[in-house]
Amino acid sequence: MTSASEIMNGWSGPSSCAELDFTEAEVQVYGPYMGAVAIMRDTLRHQGFRRITAHTKPEDLIADLAARQPDLLVVDVDEAPDKTCEIVRDIRFRREGTNPFIPVVAMSGGVQQIRASLIVNSGTDDVWLRPASASAVRTRLGRLVRSRKQFVGTPSYVGPDRRGPDRAGGGGIPLLDVPNRLRSRVLGITGESEADSIEETYRELATQQVRRMGFAIRSAVQQLRAMAASGQSARSDTRLQRLCGELDGLTAQLTEQGYTNLSGMLELAQAALAENAKADTLTAKQLEVLQLHGDSLIATVCSGGEGQEVLGTGLQQAAVRVGRKSHSAESRAV
Repeated sequence: MTSASEIMNGWSGPSSCAELDFTEAEVQVYGPYMGAVAIMRDTLRHQGFRRITAHTKPEDLIADLAARQPDLLVVDVDEAPDKTCEIVRDIRFRREGTNPFIPVVAMSGGVQQIRASLIVNSGTDDVWLRPASASAVRTRLGRLVRSRKQFVGTPSYVGPDRRGPDRAGGGGIPLLDVPNRLRSRVLGITGESEADSIEETYRELATQQVRRMGFAIRSAVQQLRAMAASGQSARSDTRLQRLCGELDGLTAQLTEQGYTNLSGMLELAQAALAENAKADTLTAKQLEVLQLHGDSLIATVCSGGEGQEVLGTGLQQAAVRVGRKSHSAESRAV
């Protein structure tokens, strides 16, 4: 994962952005105190932004995000960073607002390592330190427009990928180019329906969350098998209990977002994990069943088009093993 200092110092990318025109871009600025809001607003005005809406109350920001989609969100994280980062995280997980992919910049007068981690893990695109020169801000804006980082979706994180190039897209799961309203506005890009693009991208991201959950299950099974191979008992320890909790949270999230068939797959896997998490020692057959559940989640792919989900044969095999009815193993649609 990229270190906090690297994030503060900025991403690599093209820096020639003097020709970018931000006059038509709509920005929302949030900070609990007017002093911080005024600084952010002045910083943006120096870059040519004119359509700036400022908020000092979180409920006002949330209401405005639900009513319209800005091209950029800039938030202050010096005061009440926990609440501010919670809002950003809720945006990324579609609990607030209508666009989970809005570019988000956090602004600070100086952050400690622990706060930097909090900010990064919320799903922000970038962090600007005050005071910042006009040229530095211009460069960072240019990167958001021209070379915004691809997104990754996990059960606990949605946002720009923070890993190094050697680990990007771990597990063979590709990173995602997400809709970028700031880029479209500044460069005058028009085309497909924005709402359709957002929904299609988030459907793929939700599928990635399911697949990564499958990789986590597979990894846990491999560790338990290694324990058994070394002569230790393959005990159902906190790993399976933790995975049960993550499965439960992701299942609730996807159900709330309307991806009922994806959440149905997770329920099947969670039932198997919950049952086996109670066992003192797992048998080879029990581990095989858990492996099949993990493989079934990994095999999930989003075909696009009509939004059909194509499930791997692992789901069918796992359903048979745990005595599920055959219809629960049929291919499903999101």
